[in-house]
Amino acid sequence: MKAKENPKNYGPLFSSTRAIIFLGTPHRGFPVDDILAMIGEESSRNALVKSLKSGSPELAAGLARFINYSAGANMKIVSFKEGAQSLKLKKVFHPSIPLSDGAERSCRGGTGSGREVGILM
Repeated sequence: MKAKENPKNYGPLFSSTRAIIFLGTPHRGFPVDDILAMIGEESSRNALVKSLKSGSPELAAGLARFINYSAGANMKIVSFKEGAQSLKLKKVFHPSIPLSDGAERSCRGGTGSGREVGILM
């Protein structure tokens, strides 16, 4: 949609696109309760996660724009989605994973000496 809305920056990307494949993309929303529980109420990403919830006005507006843009572009669209609800997310924290020099430079944050990082999975 950015390419359609800003052809000056993206050139002919939108007009050259002939097909789009969505793999598990929740373009009509999905349950976000598990994610909200993991990130906590104080997270700066709460609004972003809530915008992905089924029935959110932001998601509905984006979907309407996408449908409008793609309808006039003669694109083929294929979507694949899960047939059943995924398992509930679990918060697992691995407190100390050593980093190589390259990973240390590219990693944001860290603990202790900066040579290790906690990973939330």
